[in-house]
Amino acid sequence: MSVTNKKSDNTILALDCSSGKSGVTILNNYGIVVFCCEINLIYRSIKKKKTPHLEIKDFTNSEDGILIRKDSLIDTIGEQFTFEDKAQILAAYLSILIKKYDVSRLIIEDYAYYKSTGKLIDLVEMTALMKYIVKSKNPPLDWIRIGPGVIKSFFTGSHVCSKDDLQAAIELKHGRYFKSYDVVDSFSLALLAFKLGDNIEKCVVGGILRSNYKKYID
Repeated sequence: MSVTNKKSDNTILALDCSSGKSGVTILNNYGIVVFCCEINLIYRSIKKKKTPHLEIKDFTNSEDGILIRKDSLIDTIGEQFTFEDKAQILAAYLSILIKKYDVSRLIIEDYAYYKSTGKLIDLVEMTALMKYIVKSKNPPLDWIRIGPGVIKSFFTGSHVCSKDDLQAAIELKHGRYFKSYDVVDSFSLALLAFKLGDNIEKCVVGGILRSNYKKYID
């Protein structure tokens, strides 16, 4: 799928991060989706005993996703996930993708401050640890964050729309349907970042995007 004309050399990896399921979308510098996946750090029952698992579904060419990886992690991390475990697992997989697709720009969905305190603390801790791990790689990649309300507003006209509304807007306007809300979030994040192009830091860091972003779309 091609979004628009070619930008400057700019392969984007967009991440909708959480302490459980995370969505990843990679767009090349023509705006073509080269990879979409959902990374799920989950407990699975094995012989009536819950064990930590890593499951990755590929949504690049599948609405429902195709399971491409399912690993038991009990031999490497034991019986319990810690936030450090989850951050390192996610960061390790992102590092593989960054190298494979020669990613030049990393975009992350900012925190949703309206979430319940417990969920927000989990998300902040997970994101901070994971960002530190990836940024410590050589060469490091800087993060640019875009708020969830900005993403929703851009695609639906409302910064408080539901996940179903955003999913429907992406399908209607851009011809892509993803069953996974995490992938919907990462795809919309990548698409907005691509559309902003070299204006992204000016808009996001300067706060321009929230009030008058359309004139900055290339």
